[in-house]
Amino acid sequence: MIKCFKLFYRTTMKLNIFNMKKLLLFILICFYLSEMAYCQTKSIGWIELNSGTMKKLNSVYCINKDTIIAVGAMGTILRTINGGILWDSIYSTTNNELLSVKFIDQTIGFIVGSNGTILKTFNSGINWTNIGITNMMLLNMYFLNSDTGWVVGGNSGTVPIGSKGIILKTFNGGINWILDSTFNKTVSSIFFIDKDTGYYSAQNSSDPAVIFKTTNGGYNWNNVYTSNGFNYYFDKLQFTSAKTGYINGYEEILKTDDYGLTWNSIFIAYPNAIFSFQIMDSCSFYFADKEMNGANICIYDFCNNITNYCYNISNLYGLHFIDKDYGFAVGWKYLNIGAILKRGYYDAINEEKKNDHIIIMPNPFNDRIIINIPKEYIYKINFNISIYNSLGNCVFEINKSSNSNSIDLDLPNYLQGIYFLVIKKEKQILQSFKLIKI
Repeated sequence: MIKCFKLFYRTTMKLNIFNMKKLLLFILICFYLSEMAYCQTKSIGWIELNSGTMKKLNSVYCINKDTIIAVGAMGTILRTINGGILWDSIYSTTNNELLSVKFIDQTIGFIVGSNGTILKTFNSGINWTNIGITNMMLLNMYFLNSDTGWVVGGNSGTVPIGSKGIILKTFNGGINWILDSTFNKTVSSIFFIDKDTGYYSAQNSSDPAVIFKTTNGGYNWNNVYTSNGFNYYFDKLQFTSAKTGYINGYEEILKTDDYGLTWNSIFIAYPNAIFSFQIMDSCSFYFADKEMNGANICIYDFCNNITNYCYNISNLYGLHFIDKDYGFAVGWKYLNIGAILKRGYYDAINEEKKNDHIIIMPNPFNDRIIINIPKEYIYKINFNISIYNSLGNCVFEINKSSNSNSIDLDLPNYLQGIYFLVIKKEKQILQSFKLIKI
């Protein structure tokens, strides 16, 4: 843009023939060309992130674009506050399998899993408390608000087929639960439109999978759909309005446009198995399925029957997107590595190979830290240094160049706890650190 104006200045000084309209046109052309050049340097795509765990990951939730929670086997909870650059392992209080994580708002969230596990956080996933009251496998949940919610499961394994089902309901954020265990099928998914109208799906090994509906808050349920096959299961219910809803079966996705009265297939993955999906708008959804050569994650436009943005990885079990261009998927890679996949702008998520020569000392620290810089960086790089608290808020930021091999930072006024320091050059991450203030 600056080059454009320099060219304009030299030209007008020599010729002096531009009028105001031509000036405005010239500026608009320069702006357009500069934006085109900028856009060409940005590209949306997939990138595999380093999870730092060997545990299988089952579910992920984006609280916002920076703070994301992933959960999985052996009580694994991972949390990032910088869009996936650095993942911190969070104490979960349990070694049970964690199967689903969801947040009601920026701070309150829930996790459900095996052996009746229900975990709750009040501080964006930093600390979790187990508030479960049963020993059954809990597979899924839905909360209308921070007080009213439902948790479902049964006597199945992680594949939701069993001979006994359970629905737990709370009116006070999990302090107390109303338990209904009268179901002869594992309840795999639940969704409520409002406090009265809701749906659940269930299946066992001897009967077809079913969808039930209530119009009185769950006191009575009526069968609205029965599948055509045995050993077939439904997994996740999603409604975009009182009229329109979706559910994924083992090999297909069904849709209703008449308040759950009829359900029709809009996508068939056969012979692949669908593990997760998320509706994005009235014509598209992301889905993760499993085939012989691994798992695929794609977006499907069912209005035009077009599949786009596909990526193949070993296994994917959960996904969550903020929009079509930003989201995460989790699973398990071969050689026992927890898999985290991110979709976004490459320039925003491309982390440089970490330079092990950058050292922070002391850590833990009291009032002051020293950043030791490699000699090859001295006089050459302007550093951006940011410090985030455990809530993901930036509490310190400075742009600094160094004429020595160390940078001193005085940090006396911060509370004790965990912080994260990120060192950048321009938009590229040089290194990230976990800091402990004592």
